[in-house]
Amino acid sequence: MKLGHHGSGGSSSLTFLKEISPDIAIISVGKNNYGHPSISVFKRLKILNIKSLRTDRQGAITIKTNGYTYKILTYLK
Repeated sequence: MKLGHHGSGGSSSLTFLKEISPDIAIISVGKNNYGHPSISVFKRLKILNIKSLRTDRQGAITIKTNGYTYKILTYLK
């Protein structure tokens, strides 16, 4: 899943994450003064053992699928 609002604290509750149970969370974020992504979001992801990728660290993120499996590609300049 792609986390909402750059991974802000209110973007994805524990209840929501439990309900959708994603394999991976992608956070689209760059340098900012708002504290995004929030540490509280990372705590929730850790509780549920959800791996995360961030565009500010991994660069562009592409997910390719054949409808049954998926592959994640990252492009860091």
